[in-house]
Amino acid sequence: MTPSSAERGRSDQILDAASRVFARRGFGAARMDDVASESGLSKGALYLYFRSKDQLIDALVGRIVSAETQRLHDSRAGGGSVADRLAAFGRAFAGELLALGPLAPVFPEVYARAMRHATVRAVFQRYLAGFRTELGALLSEGRASGELRPDFDPDQAALGVVGLMEGLALVWLVDREHIRIDEVTPTALGHYLAGLQASTPLASRSGAQASGGRA
Repeated sequence: MTPSSAERGRSDQILDAASRVFARRGFGAARMDDVASESGLSKGALYLYFRSKDQLIDALVGRIVSAETQRLHDSRAGGGSVADRLAAFGRAFAGELLALGPLAPVFPEVYARAMRHATVRAVFQRYLAGFRTELGALLSEGRASGELRPDFDPDQAALGVVGLMEGLALVWLVDREHIRIDEVTPTALGHYLAGLQASTPLASRSGAQASGGRA
């Protein structure tokens, strides 16, 4: 194992421990001593990797949002229609929320922290920008292929999707007993996309025009 891979492994070990501590205590009440104890490291060893709780939180937020952005990129690169790929991402997004487990209630704290701390805000802004860019590119594909209407702005529509998904996540967090996030997310995205879909696909229009020309 190279030093760099060993360092990454130790950093991941600390972030995993921090996730468990933050899930139990929240960002505000958690202490570096708690993270050191949870990780099995000395406090001195912990500080070799993260100099403060703020830096630790920033790194954890960065890890979570980077994984989400990559998942969206992978969904967009997959095959199928725009509707199919957007639904697949919706399912993956919901799966990630469910996989957060006890850490899920910390999600609203990330938003609150982003409003108060410039570093977390910058990380979250990059995540939202990447999220919006990937979605905009996917919607642009649909517009170009004729699957979606030609008369909408993909970037603005992408922002609407971001708001829809992030909003659903927050609503689910306060009512997890009654909301099936894995069902409602792809369904809501389908309803949203229905408003952007072309009434007649481009391929069908082209075929009809060709038939009319031969007649």
